This record gives sequence, structure tokens and C-alpha cells, in this order.
Amino acid sequence: MSLCGIETVSAKAAFDDDFRRRRCKTFASQDYKWGFVSDIAADAIPAGLSEDVVRLISRKKNEPAFMLEWRLKAYRHWLTMKEPEWANVHYQAIDYQKIITTPLPKPTPSTPRASTKSILSCSALTKNLASPAGARVARRRRGGRGL
Repeated sequence: MSLCGIETVSAKAAFDDDFRRRRCKTFASQDYKWGFVSDIAADAIPAGLSEDVVRLISRKKNEPAFMLEWRLKAYRHWLTMKEPEWANVHYQAIDYQKIITTPLPKPTPSTPRASTKSILSCSALTKNLASPAGARVARRRRGGRGL
């Protein structure tokens, strides 16, 4: 027994610390047993970054031609850029050819899609509310109150 039980407390704390470490190692060495899996059907995209990958992603997203051209122009510009050298920051060079682009999930028949009609009606509503006349109408509907 020590003065005021200080050694007893620190011995207990050391035991608890050791117990926690051993328990943590035990859990960390086990396989995950709860069965969580993200099984989502997705198209594979090859590793790396190239014009072909940019074209493939654009095609999968069903983008218009002007968007593809804009992305290709940005990619070509990126190729001409030099990576900055930061003061007192050291890291390994990034190998862009090992990067795997996150694939888009394959659309299913149940995937909700916004219709052109709903997008246009939302656009018209926003435009009307943004105009002074539209704001007055909205204010009148709220009984003259502000937002």
C-alpha cells in the first residue's frame, strides 16, 4: 500500500490500459462478421487517366458533345501543367496511372429520373420568384409577410 493509494491507482490504470490494447488487437485481427456489403452493379473503368478514360466517362454519363470537348480541353491543359513544389512539404509523387476512377452505378429501371417537364417547371418557378413581380405575388400569398 502506498501513500494515499496513488501507486494502486496507477497500477490499476496500467492494467486497464494493457487490457484495452489486448482487446483492441483481438478485435482488429478478426474478420468482419456483420455481413455489410455494397453489392452495386457498376461498369468497370480502366485504371489511369487518359483521353480514352475521359471519353468513356463522358459517354457513360450521356453528356452532350460540348461537355466532352470542354473536359478534353481541360485534360489537355492539365497535361501541360507542372505540379507545384510546396515549401517544406514532402510526399511521394502521385502516379495518376494507378488511380481508379469511381465507377457510376448501372442505372436500373427503378432509378428515379427527373423529367424535362419537371426541370423546366422548377426553372420557371425560380425565375418567377426571382423577378420583382413574382416576389410581390409570393408576398401577397403569404399575407404580406416577408420570407
